[in-house]
Parts: sequence; structure tokens; C-alpha cells
Amino acid sequence: MGKHVRHLGFLEILLGHEPALAPYQQIYRRLIRKAVADASAVASAEIEAKGPEAGLDDAMGRMVVLAEADDTLDRLSRPELAAIVEGTDDVLDFLSAAPDDVATATEALPSVLPERREDRASFRCIGGRGGIDDAAAVIFAFALRRQGFEAVVGRRGEPDGEQTDDTRRVLPLICYASHPSDAVRRYNRRKLPAEQALQARHAVIDYNVAPAPTLMAGVAGPHDLWVGDIASICRFAAHHALAVEGR
Repeated sequence: MGKHVRHLGFLEILLGHEPALAPYQQIYRRLIRKAVADASAVASAEIEAKGPEAGLDDAMGRMVVLAEADDTLDRLSRPELAAIVEGTDDVLDFLSAAPDDVATATEALPSVLPERREDRASFRCIGGRGGIDDAAAVIFAFALRRQGFEAVVGRRGEPDGEQTDDTRRVLPLICYASHPSDAVRRYNRRKLPAEQALQARHAVIDYNVAPAPTLMAGVAGPHDLWVGDIASICRFAAHHALAVEGR
């Protein structure tokens, strides 16, 4: 009845079989309360039910998009914002330590990756504007590691502490939980070392558009901008890494 009569909608919540909140909303609320163990359990169940790619998007990706929207509307206090960013890191640490993590990561390795680890490019995931974008960067790094890449997390304005040689390159992936302005993208690119700026890409989590890789962005947007879900952007990143490695 609650589904068909608007003013009785609360009955669907009280009596229905579906939970009142989607998993990503549950994770969001638990992280605000610093209930990291509970948030980790919800995320783990979502990934187990939907698989490592769709589950990560529907659990953690949508969570940071929701958090970014609330932060933009000034609905989050500084302690709540910090709890979400730190809690995201803790949840992903929990998922990394899960017993089936190694098997899942191995199965997710693209077969076209070079066999020798020193031949692979690595990624440095950077939060584009700080705050929730830092949490998005942590999620992207986690997803890329599950694809077999080395991926570290950096903060905006921090120098790259990793030394590279001719056989291993660090590719900056500047991460956003909502669309940045052109000025923000230009600023973030200028802050990168010259040798990395050319290979840098901006990754925007957006579940309302069809994922657009670089090659399709000529008319719709800049060539260094990837927009879509986390799984699709990580596939674009893998192709980008292979192109760089082949040079």
C-alpha cells in the first residue's frame, strides 16, 4: 500500500522488505558516526553480492558522491568531513585484508599487462580539491591496485616522494567526487612536475552520464578528462598506462 498511496509511504519503510536506506547511504551515515566496523560490513556485503567492480561503485563510489553533494551544501561539519575521509581509508583497509582479497585481485588483472612488474606504469591518485576528493582518490587507488597496478595516494600540493627510472613511470590521476571547474583542473595540472603533467588525467565520478574515455572526449570535453563510474575510469586508466608503457 505504501508504494501506491503517497501519504502512506512510511508504511513501506516500516513494513516492507527493502531497507530504508541504500547501502551507500548506510555507509555514509555510519562513517559520520565513526562506526567504521559497521560501514565495512555493509561495503563488504555489497561487494560480495555484486562483484568487486559494481560493488565498489555502489558502496563506496556513490557514498563519496553523496558526501560531496552534502559538503557542497554545507551540511557537513569539519569533524564529520574528517570522519568520512578517514573512515573511507579504514573501510578500504578492511576490504584489503579480507581473506579473498588476493584471489579477487589476481582474477581482476588485465591479461595485457606486462608480466615484469618493473615494466609497469604506476599511479599517484590525488584528491583534486582536498576534502571528499581525498576519499575519492583513496577509492581509485584501491581499485587500481585490484587491477594489478601499483597505486599510491597523494595530497594536493604535496611533492611526489617516489623516484622513478626509465622503465617505470608515475601517472598522476587527479580525482574528484563532483565536476571541477576548468580553473581547478588547470591549477592542479600546473602544480605537477613538468614530466608528469603531460600524462596526468582528471577522473570525475559521475553516475548520471555514460562513461567517456579520452578518445571520445574531443567534442564533449578536454582530452585529459575521464567521467563515469569508478570501474570504467579504471579501465581507461589501464589503457592509458599501456599506451605510456609502449612508448
